Amino acid sequence: MSQPNNNQNPLPGNPNNDEDRNGTQFLLTVALIPLLVPLWFGLVAYDIMIGLPPRSKGYGPRRYAPNVLDVLRVKSTLFKRGELPMELVDIIIDMAEYWPSTRQSTRFENTPTGRLMIPGGNENNNQLLIRCCPLGFTKLPASPSRPHDFLFGALPQSKFRPLRDECPASDFDRYTSYTSRPELRSLDHPCRKILFTIESHDQGWGGNQRNPDRFAESYTWFDVGLERFEKGDVCTDGCRDGSPDPGRPLSQNAATNMRNTFALCNLRSVIPPLRTCTPEELGLSGVRSTDNKPYVYDFPLIARENEKIQCNKRAHRTKEKYCIEWNSWDDIDPKSPAADSLVAKGRGRATGDGKFVRDLKIGDAITVWGKSRFPGWVNHIDRVQVEIFWAV
Repeated sequence: MSQPNNNQNPLPGNPNNDEDRNGTQFLLTVALIPLLVPLWFGLVAYDIMIGLPPRSKGYGPRRYAPNVLDVLRVKSTLFKRGELPMELVDIIIDMAEYWPSTRQSTRFENTPTGRLMIPGGNENNNQLLIRCCPLGFTKLPASPSRPHDFLFGALPQSKFRPLRDECPASDFDRYTSYTSRPELRSLDHPCRKILFTIESHDQGWGGNQRNPDRFAESYTWFDVGLERFEKGDVCTDGCRDGSPDPGRPLSQNAATNMRNTFALCNLRSVIPPLRTCTPEELGLSGVRSTDNKPYVYDFPLIARENEKIQCNKRAHRTKEKYCIEWNSWDDIDPKSPAADSLVAKGRGRATGDGKFVRDLKIGDAITVWGKSRFPGWVNHIDRVQVEIFWAV
């Protein structure tokens, strides 16, 4: 006598019933959500167990920064040994803020005045301060002996032009070693948080002294910028990434090809945008690119509210330390009272909506610009640091 096939007509409550099993997993996930906070402490215990230093939230030096392998190891432990759904694992990781990160920092103490000074009222009132390691990269896309050029160098004049065709995330595998697996490259919005630390002050006098808001009418500030790599571009003009032969066609050498594809001269500015020079500007600041069109940065006279990281206190001679945090889950309406509180701290009114962070892609390079406007105003800058966190 033939035996009944339990797979053909599964009975209610049968463990082989996929619908029942999926329903059970869903209920289990809902039931485990209140345990997320205790599980965060479990991650702390895991750090201690494997000998990592204790973490502390904030900007201090004791906060532990996991690398990509650390994060993947913890996710694997929660998924395999904890038997948790990957969706819940991702929630736990996000709540614990257990993400890989990169940090770039610069000080200006070696200058003659011990700080960088950006005066208003001249052609040098917009200065690039730092360029960050591209989002998701585990190493700088430059020669190990020449990282300074990538972090602080200006975009080469011969290829100073708008972005036409950006590189897809799959082109960055050499620098994002964990993304060789397609399932780890599926995040449309990988960036989670950006921490800016700025130490600066203005000239210490001027402005409307009757205004009690010390950040109002301040004309020294810091803007965020964004650059992306041009797809399929070729280095032919002596790129400063330390390539052995920058003028050689890329196809002749695979290693040189990969290095030059993501060299400084292959970056294009998205923020600030570029515009075509006027005839009057051409002799002053315009540069002619390989498509024979002169472009300049389209810097605004007054800070754009969605790009302003921080302005200095008005007429304040003492150095201040500003710590600014942008998160992907920020959701402050620029017209709301919450946005007023950002303005009261010297931040851009439209920087609290999280859009800049959520829109970042793998390979994006964040920049920070120092600004001053009008004669007499001077931006005194001691230090700038940017730390970027992303999910894997």
